[in-house]
Amino acid sequence: MDEQQPKILHRVFYVTGSKGGVGKSLVAKTLAHCINEQNQRLRIIDTDDSNPDVDKVYGKFYPSDFIPLNDNAKSWTDFINRLETITRTGNHHQQRINVVVNGAARDNKSIEHYGDLLNDTCNEGLNYRFITVWVLNNLQDSVKLLETYLKTVTIGTVFAMRNEHFAPSAEFFEFNRVYPLMKRISSVYDFPVLETSVLTYIDRNNLTFSDVTGMLQVGTRMLLKRWLRDVSIIFSGMFNILDRLDISDGVDKVVGNSIEP
Repeated sequence: MDEQQPKILHRVFYVTGSKGGVGKSLVAKTLAHCINEQNQRLRIIDTDDSNPDVDKVYGKFYPSDFIPLNDNAKSWTDFINRLETITRTGNHHQQRINVVVNGAARDNKSIEHYGDLLNDTCNEGLNYRFITVWVLNNLQDSVKLLETYLKTVTIGTVFAMRNEHFAPSAEFFEFNRVYPLMKRISSVYDFPVLETSVLTYIDRNNLTFSDVTGMLQVGTRMLLKRWLRDVSIIFSGMFNILDRLDISDGVDKVVGNSIEP
């Protein structure tokens, strides 16, 4: 690579919880929405063969892949190979790509068996930061699955997301007890509750948040906009942490779709 070209570090957001029903798809969709609102390049990879709803919604507007991450070597090599292709394309165009990956439901066994393949990519010169966004409910097994994941996937940055749909953050008793000992977690966020009727309407019609905003009555629309503002604050905090990590790694500043050398 020409020495005058800026250094780009792409971002791969792996949104998971290693089980179904924790709200990871909603978190992945809102993350994609916030990246798009910042005018950043966006790619989607949906690995959830039980309900690939992130691909269904955002695949209509952005480049998207459906790669079921099952408990076999081929699915994981396909996934990692696709990450390489996407990020090398971004290198060619001198633009950072943000890849939002909707993790498969009940992927804990698959990760235990093949997640270490991700660790080995660090030695292959792939130019991306691997970011885990772990979505929790308030049950003990959610914490146990996270502990197993952290032992298996040892690369990248990890954020934890307490989904307050299940309980207020203070009632995530087991997680609140152990997470100060989880040194790899960069930050913990509380994902706010979205009014059930709005969430049902979005899911039933496979709509983006931008689409649905113009379809709601004014009161409901204001409620959704307030929720999106709250979510945007969460992800802005996450992006700020990643920006600081980029600076420490000598990565150039990203402005919209361009890179400042």
